[in-house]
Amino acid sequence: MLKASLFILCLTSCFIIRSQEKIVEKTVLSISPKIGSSFSSWFGKDVNESELSWLNLGFVFGAQAEYGTNKLKSITDLSFIQKGSRTPINFGIKYKTTLNCLDLSSGLRFYPIKQLSIQGGIYISAVLWGKLDYHFIPEGPETISGMTPEELGINWFDCGGKTGISIHVIPQTSLNLNYLLSVLPITNHSKIYNSCFSATLSYNVPVIKSKTSRKNDFL
Repeated sequence: MLKASLFILCLTSCFIIRSQEKIVEKTVLSISPKIGSSFSSWFGKDVNESELSWLNLGFVFGAQAEYGTNKLKSITDLSFIQKGSRTPINFGIKYKTTLNCLDLSSGLRFYPIKQLSIQGGIYISAVLWGKLDYHFIPEGPETISGMTPEELGINWFDCGGKTGISIHVIPQTSLNLNYLLSVLPITNHSKIYNSCFSATLSYNVPVIKSKTSRKNDFL
């Protein structure tokens, strides 16, 4: 009887000790596919910004990798994104340039609170191909697709800064608002630059997790 009581007491003690520890699982590396829309235009001394519209709508898709702690993470983003410019819809001449670009960006993301993050970094971009849409009213609209950067009269390479915020309210899903601003002109003989705003939805997929133990808060 005494042995049985001692055995039960030993088991109870082990259970109490183990119950004082809590296993916490944290995501160290994750990948987030994303999709959304872009709104782009040109700016600079050699362009009349009043003749351009921010309604140059395009699309974005790609993926982003995050590595780090819950508060600070390094991010790497690879995206296919449409940039360019267009005249306002109410102009007598409608002219639109669409640039299909492959962007690679890198930077840091800071989480002041769990539901919100702020990011900043740099990007490099390559123009893969583009197209022109124009409409000289009353003549009909015309489209020239599959144009190379040389045929468009622009540089194929671009780089600049990237900043943005992300809202993380739904588990593993984020609303991302980013702004890109180029530091190189679109041609070698002009002062015209790319600017692009994007809004995307992403879904976070954990790849590597770490487990740590800590004491329960009530102890």
